Amino acid sequence: GLANTFVLRNGLARDALVSSVQGRKGDKTNKYAVEGFFDYSQVFNTGVAGPTSGFRYSIEGGKVSGKFIAKVRHKLVSNTFDCNDMGYLDRNNYFNVGSTFGYNIFKPFGRFMWTINEVNTDLSFMYEPAHRTFFTITGKHIFTFRNFLTVGANWLMNPIKAYDFFETRVAGRYLIYPKNYELGGFLSSDYRKKFSLDLNASHRIFLERNRTITKYSISPRWRATDKLFIVYKWENERKHDNVGFVSLLPTGQIVFGVRNLNTVISTLTTTYIFTNTMGLSLRVRHYWSEVDYTSYFELNENGKTENINYTGNADLSFNAFNVDLVYTWQFLPGSELSVVWKNAVYTSGQVLYGSYAEDLNHVFENPQINSLSLKLIWFFDAGRYLKAKK
Repeated sequence: GLANTFVLRNGLARDALVSSVQGRKGDKTNKYAVEGFFDYSQVFNTGVAGPTSGFRYSIEGGKVSGKFIAKVRHKLVSNTFDCNDMGYLDRNNYFNVGSTFGYNIFKPFGRFMWTINEVNTDLSFMYEPAHRTFFTITGKHIFTFRNFLTVGANWLMNPIKAYDFFETRVAGRYLIYPKNYELGGFLSSDYRKKFSLDLNASHRIFLERNRTITKYSISPRWRATDKLFIVYKWENERKHDNVGFVSLLPTGQIVFGVRNLNTVISTLTTTYIFTNTMGLSLRVRHYWSEVDYTSYFELNENGKTENINYTGNADLSFNAFNVDLVYTWQFLPGSELSVVWKNAVYTSGQVLYGSYAEDLNHVFENPQINSLSLKLIWFFDAGRYLKAKK
């Protein structure tokens, strides 16, 4: 496959060109396969002679089907690759190598319908300057019983200290990331029933002070009728003694802080189907995150920290409340009309309310943003049109 994007702004801002080639090759039984892609970007900045070029590639291959799977992979993103003019790239300047080993059974056995078991290893590096960053081992184990109850466990470990080059916000500087271990699990009841429930929880410990991350979620699902379906999800993540970037001082000092974070995400999703070609969906989501700093320190050249007399205040409370109402009508095969209403409220400040309920009371005191959009997709069957002309 080939892909290409080109953004031309007629001298008002930068222009950009990104080209991509992708491929996959498997044997006749699809037991073994290799696949990958190569992307090349060029950014033409105004007033600068010549483009800034960058590249990205990925390759993965191995045994991809059957009870036992085994794959190896490699990905590299150069420090100048940029596809954000017509795409999204969260970060560049890294490369990694990894492997996946799995053992899966998709036929009923004993009390189970099927099981998936997988272990992944990933070793990551900075591309420029070349330096090892993270080594991570993860695993997941999922079992579905004959009554369609599904349970699972997942785990993660960083068994050696790592070097975080991204959190510092300064090229070439890094923060030493401690060894850490995580264990979690989930439960999902039978989705065939009118009422079902998803539960998820995990706990992560760091070999540094009392640093931990605890997460859980509860999500009931209700199929009220054949036309109405409702899902609610409550998610909570608490980070204790977490470490994060605070500020870069004019003196060149990089300030970090020890902080406690509490993040709550509440989401209600409702879908109503009028006919097999027409439906209405509603999504209401509230994201709240509160950051409370307990101490500040300076980052040294060796990635370690020392105390600093910092008088600033980096505490933060952030809210994002969104409502999305979408009407969809598939009036012809491949053709769709969508009407979307969006309502959004965003707040940010240093006042910490301490509780989710109290914070929510203040959200709607802020200005709201409303938007209405209409999208029409019309599939034109050129073959049928030309045949009719003849």
